[in-house]
Amino acid sequence: MKKFATISTILLLSLILVAPASALRSSVYFLGQAEKFVFHPGSDWSDTDLFDGFKNAMPGDKLTESISVRNAAGDCDTVKIYLKAETPEATEGETAASMADFLAQLSMAVTQDGETIYEASPDQLAGLADFYLLGEYAAGESTTLDISLNVPLTLGSEYMHRSGAVDWAFMAECYVNGEIVEPDEPDEPEPLPVPDGPRTLDYLSQYIGLLIISIIGLIISIFTIRYLRQQEEE
Repeated sequence: MKKFATISTILLLSLILVAPASALRSSVYFLGQAEKFVFHPGSDWSDTDLFDGFKNAMPGDKLTESISVRNAAGDCDTVKIYLKAETPEATEGETAASMADFLAQLSMAVTQDGETIYEASPDQLAGLADFYLLGEYAAGESTTLDISLNVPLTLGSEYMHRSGAVDWAFMAECYVNGEIVEPDEPDEPEPLPVPDGPRTLDYLSQYIGLLIISIIGLIISIFTIRYLRQQEEE
């Protein structure tokens, strides 16, 4: 894997384990360096929630969800896509500790094209603690993640109306002609040039010139007044 600094983007989405299943297929699209990732369908919990089927879970439920991860980029020959799980600090009405306690009662497995890449209780990051390479895909190619969530029949009533969350981070590396391409960064604006203005000596010269003109004007005024008074006395 290339250095982390070479990635094009990282986006987080929430896996909310609160609650009943829908048959909508969830999708992740990588659209390219500029557009990055988009997620469908979202939910009332989050616009990027891919797990709307994991809501209103009941003891004894086994819930499943399929997620299609597709390279839809037009500016890359191929794209390497990675997945990582992260534990959020808190969510609405829950602390990190209370979520971990709730999630520890459940079990979840993630398979990719039939191969298990994660199997643990959702409070444990297990094989997704670091970025896991899902694969390298040309434009239009995809992979499928199948997720199963088991809620034990023995889950007590003290967990009623509880919620837990796990953040899934997707990362993409764009390759062109076999070389990784970093996203374009906006150029830093160049500092504005300092205008050439009069220096201190210039200001001093102007001041002295105005002072001399003022003194001459004052002298002329005094002599004019004296001359006019003399004319009146005569």
